[in-house]
Amino acid sequence: MLRKHLKLLTLIIFLAFDTISQAQESGFGIKGGASFSVLNTDDVERNLWILGFNGGFTGEFMVNEHLGIQSEIIYTVKGGKTTYNESFLGLNIVDGVTNMRLSYIEVPMHLSFYLSDAFRTYAGPYIGFLMKSKVETDAEILQFVNVDDEEQIDNEYFNNVDYGVSGGVEFILDPVFLGAKYSVGLQQVANPDEPTNEILGNAKNNTFQVYLGIYLK
Repeated sequence: MLRKHLKLLTLIIFLAFDTISQAQESGFGIKGGASFSVLNTDDVERNLWILGFNGGFTGEFMVNEHLGIQSEIIYTVKGGKTTYNESFLGLNIVDGVTNMRLSYIEVPMHLSFYLSDAFRTYAGPYIGFLMKSKVETDAEILQFVNVDDEEQIDNEYFNNVDYGVSGGVEFILDPVFLGAKYSVGLQQVANPDEPTNEILGNAKNNTFQVYLGIYLK
């Protein structure tokens, strides 16, 4: 399954950047920064954010003076945090936190609009391919047993393809640029046929990113 997704990812990347490379007015750069992610569920107690990172390549070709088409290849860490504090008859049974980190390679396709030479907005769909899934648990049981564990999970417990929409703003001081982007996932994270569906339900990825980059061309 992963091999099939990697072939599809390679095709998407080739088509996107082949189009950009053939454009007369095009730009290419690298970027990286911080990601703040949450697994958006109906249970508000689970809506806690985790800190991750994002980084990769970006390219754009201009349609006209104000309009451009942008594509990226971004490695990004998403997921969410769950805290729990269970008591019985005044006794603290378990108290802790679990971080679920899902690493994706994402390929967004954005339509960008330049309000000036130094400021642009952009929006469009994205598709992401799950590369790695990991759970980190830090908990205290019955106030004397400590659990500090980090474990990689089989990707088959999750939907290996994520998709959604994203948009943001960018400030440009050529060749450096600084931006912020928000992504809303439309695909359920958990595989409906696996136990993770009982835990996560219909949770979807929501991510806020800030980044700094430089244009190389």
